[in-house]
Amino acid sequence: MPIDGTSDRLRRARQRTGLTAAEVATRIRTSEAHYRDVETDDEELTRALSVRQVVALAGVLGISPSALLEEPPVLPPLAPAGLVEALRLQNPTPEEIAAFEEQAGWDIRETLDRPELFWGWNIDELQEVCATAGIEWRRVIAAFDDRVGA
Repeated sequence: MPIDGTSDRLRRARQRTGLTAAEVATRIRTSEAHYRDVETDDEELTRALSVRQVVALAGVLGISPSALLEEPPVLPPLAPAGLVEALRLQNPTPEEIAAFEEQAGWDIRETLDRPELFWGWNIDELQEVCATAGIEWRRVIAAFDDRVGA
């Protein structure tokens, strides 16, 4: 879900750090062209970057992931492992997983087996999977806020 004005805000934040778009792209492990898309299209932050890249970008910019996404943190934080465990508990059978995936519009089966795959999700996926599960997605993002300056 795009956040209005995100691309302009990101560009200004990057410029305040004194880094070039190429330097930021290198630090968050994406191409310069891909990162420039994030700075020119408000939808790119939530749909094109992985959770890992969003957390890294927040660190590069010196702000919390919640602030980067312009979302107030929701407490208590929920670590990714807690999210995966909650999804497993809600969907213990293959049939329930398939029904959940159909409703959410995202494939979670592999992530349930390999929780490290969570880091490859984009923010849109996180939001939609959490909404389907009845979990506040901002709790997951808040779990990373203490790793980066507020």
